[in-house]
Amino acid sequence: MVLHSKLLTIAVIILIIICASLFSFLETATVAISEHKLKLLQNKFKWARYAYKLKQQLNSVLIFSLFGNSLFNAVFTTLTTMLITLLLHNLSAQLVLPVATLFVAFIIIIFSEALPKIIASKSPLQTLRIVIYPAYYLF
Repeated sequence: MVLHSKLLTIAVIILIIICASLFSFLETATVAISEHKLKLLQNKFKWARYAYKLKQQLNSVLIFSLFGNSLFNAVFTTLTTMLITLLLHNLSAQLVLPVATLFVAFIIIIFSEALPKIIASKSPLQTLRIVIYPAYYLF
């Protein structure tokens, strides 16, 4: 049962970091794409209509992205620290907390911040096609 709960916790942690990264994707892709291009594409594609509506409210979208990313990163931090503490329960707290902090910081910087922003800035159209529907309805 303990193994099952640890595996479930790991699955939830992975899902949470994916959710956090989606907010970074949205933020960067919305800023990177031109409003004019979205205006032209909105007649052809439904996703472009939603993206155009969000682009027109850019300040609100940026606040929404920051809030969502921060919320999921905080939950990720809590769950990951708890899991690392459980996995390394034989080691002293003086070692577990710094290891957990460094691990969590590394994962958040890479998978929730840097990688999504690099991908979204290089291909904002493809990124918006993927993230616009859930983002629009959450927004």
